[in-house]
Amino acid sequence: MADAEEVKDGDRSASIANPPETAGRDTSRRSADALGPPARDEPARDEPARDEPARDGPARSNLDDPDSVAALRLSLLPGAGPKAIRRLLDRFGSPSGVLAASGPELARVERVGPRLIHAIRTAPHHVDAESIVAWCRKGGVAIVREGHRGYPTRLVDLDTPPPILFVRGEISAADELAVAIVGTRHPTPYGLRHAE
Repeated sequence: MADAEEVKDGDRSASIANPPETAGRDTSRRSADALGPPARDEPARDEPARDEPARDGPARSNLDDPDSVAALRLSLLPGAGPKAIRRLLDRFGSPSGVLAASGPELARVERVGPRLIHAIRTAPHHVDAESIVAWCRKGGVAIVREGHRGYPTRLVDLDTPPPILFVRGEISAADELAVAIVGTRHPTPYGLRHAE
């Protein structure tokens, strides 16, 4: 899992992290074990919030929403980077639509090859989304999808914004001026050379 961005404003803070690390893009099943233990200093939410399209306001996710779980599963698939996910969502309209697409339908999407098609068609074998959702609930972590409430507007401006974020805490308008350093626990030799 990428290290979290820490966004602070006075006494408030929020952590933002990209989905669990997918370096190596192996075909082993991704689960909550890859996320590490949930934070224990904030109680889990009793009731999930509504997942409404909007970019302003506090981070919200509906961990019971099938499309949010599909977005989680899709974003953690081996070989599914932000550009490929964007092309797939443009074609099929939703993460659930992508996961329900047939092999020939997926093959019609530009730059989606046999490996990614296989990963999509066998997604439940690659990503244990249910255990990750349980981990999020236990740790008070919201899953925020691009284009939905709580997704940072500054990330939307990126060429390839991350499709989902794991958020603990609250992000406010004052956080627009925040600075963050994000890294990985599994850097490449190239990344290590340039970080020194």
